[in-house]
Amino acid sequence: MEKKTNLSFEEIMEQDERRVHIVIYKLNIEDPYGEFYQEGLVAIGDAYETHQPDLGALSTYINYTIRQRLIYLLRVKDYMDA
Repeated sequence: MEKKTNLSFEEIMEQDERRVHIVIYKLNIEDPYGEFYQEGLVAIGDAYETHQPDLGALSTYINYTIRQRLIYLLRVKDYMDA
């Protein structure tokens, strides 16, 4: 796979880890067990792997991916609790 950025995967994870906390806060998610945080980290990895530079900035795609993944998890948990 062609490298999409001059930053390594580890640097991207370290740099964008805070984005997960921000999205959790904005979606008003209570995360006592850290499952949403962990899912957000997985979303960063997925975004890094699937990003297509000609379609937009990596940071925008990471934000989008984290948000969509956490909303999906909220819906699944709500469905399972019903």
